[in-house]
Amino acid sequence: MHSREWANDFEITETIEEVFIFGAGFSISLSEVFPDTDDLGNTVITRAHIKSGFPEGGFKHGNFEAWLSRISVEQPYLSESNNLWNATLSSIVRRNIVEVLQDAQREMLGHPAKTWFCELLSLLHARRSPVLTLNYDLAIEAGVADHGLWEGGEGAPIDAADLLNGTPPLPPGVLPHKQLTAAFQLLKLHGSLDWYAVTNDTTGATLSRTPLLGTFEHPQEFDLKSLEQLVPGRETFIVPPSITKTMGYGNPIMRQVWRNAAAVLKCAKKVVLVGYSLPTADLVMRGMLEDCLSGRDVIIEVVNLKAKPVIMALESAGLGEHQIIVTEGQNCVETFTYKYRDQVAASVTDWLRSLEGLDSAEIQLHAPWGEIRQVRFPDTRRILAIEEALTTDSSLTLKVCGDGEIATTNGLAFGELLRSLGNRKSLWLTADAYMSYPVVAGFDYRTARQGIPRVTLVPAGKIQRR
Repeated sequence: MHSREWANDFEITETIEEVFIFGAGFSISLSEVFPDTDDLGNTVITRAHIKSGFPEGGFKHGNFEAWLSRISVEQPYLSESNNLWNATLSSIVRRNIVEVLQDAQREMLGHPAKTWFCELLSLLHARRSPVLTLNYDLAIEAGVADHGLWEGGEGAPIDAADLLNGTPPLPPGVLPHKQLTAAFQLLKLHGSLDWYAVTNDTTGATLSRTPLLGTFEHPQEFDLKSLEQLVPGRETFIVPPSITKTMGYGNPIMRQVWRNAAAVLKCAKKVVLVGYSLPTADLVMRGMLEDCLSGRDVIIEVVNLKAKPVIMALESAGLGEHQIIVTEGQNCVETFTYKYRDQVAASVTDWLRSLEGLDSAEIQLHAPWGEIRQVRFPDTRRILAIEEALTTDSSLTLKVCGDGEIATTNGLAFGELLRSLGNRKSLWLTADAYMSYPVVAGFDYRTARQGIPRVTLVPAGKIQRR
């Protein structure tokens, strides 16, 4: 959530509660078919039948990035022919990086989205938390399309164009112009598997993205002929994992994406590094974090399989003075998501308690399936009418019924709800059991018209429509 507070050197003049940075570990948490950086390098050299010129024993300890950096630029000690060969090799590697990750993405999309991932998307949308991703894959775009998130409980669900703020654009004439819907920002700092540009284009004029086809359980891709019609003469636009990355950053669209990333970091109260290890070779990212966070009271949360190397990297980047929170272990991203969900739920409860004296509230659903009518107590498996539930001492869990169209209801007496909260720590919403809906746990709360508080609720698991 955002609150207007102070101006800075960038365009944003408000504080942002959380900014997320997703690295390779985030994609791996969604599907183990995704490789980390060194595994990617080893897979690429095998796939491309590269027999020499790389470290003996393959890549490890992050040296794929250093090797790719070396072959991507002319070296003064090499002959012209050797530098030309390195340039060719670099191009081969980039093409194979795309193919390896396309294969991994296809495998991921062949399965259902993980429940915790859907919950995280709901929370990101409800909180409007910007996401800076260093990954090329389309997991977030496909997850949002599959999940179904609405703005304000009406209209079309949000899509990739809303997340990306229309940048880069689709090819001319592909889809009619749409009014962008408010959603969380997705800033793809290293490009994307569905972005295309003419090689070495430094103007940004040829950079565009293709429409999203595949979603979870329904992987689809454009065939070669369709791509030739949509983006003729262009190559997949990614900024490969190298120290220099100069080719991609010279593009003005990418420069704007990075400036937008700096703007949100400059306003962040908390930065969450999810599966991102802050490698020494990533000079641009380290520099941006140091410039945007140093000297400010910012909390940094590390969500990683092993947190200690990340903490050491933060310290070496001059960010060790910040409060650092750690969530680590095999299922660290899932663990963090549920912790984050509970923190948001608790903040909603605290907000509701702060509104004592008000006797009405508008509760609006973020998905078209019905109104809140019942309360479920997970500890006793009882399902009660709201009136009865408000007189009990159990934790309060609202149940979303599966019938009816999208509704705004004032049927829940707000004063009674406040009195029933007591000392409870969280407000939970679950879906109707017989409709097989998953937990609903994302919240967006703000003051609505005429001073009546509004609580906007978003779905957490995949919505199964009748």
